[in-house]
Amino acid sequence: MIFESTTTTYRCTDYKHFRVGTVRGLWRATDEAYEILAVKNEEKGNGHFKETLRWFEQSCKRDNKKLRFVFCINPFFAYKCIKHGYTWKPLLDFEKRFV
Repeated sequence: MIFESTTTTYRCTDYKHFRVGTVRGLWRATDEAYEILAVKNEEKGNGHFKETLRWFEQSCKRDNKKLRFVFCINPFFAYKCIKHGYTWKPLLDFEKRFV
């Protein structure tokens, strides 16, 4: 499957749109990880989500980065992530540094 990504960002963020077959989502690259903010398969059960994960995982291995799903609020998806070896990290919604 081919990974397609836009060169422009989504609204006022640094996330870009991506597509792999029938899977669409938002992603970005940071210094330490590839982050996926949103992901949806338009035709469930066709294997395209697995292909999407495979593409990101191979890119992570190649570039020595982590794969991170951010703001995951779907309990079923969170369970699947844990089942597939992902580690849950608490989300910091707001942070402030006092010098």
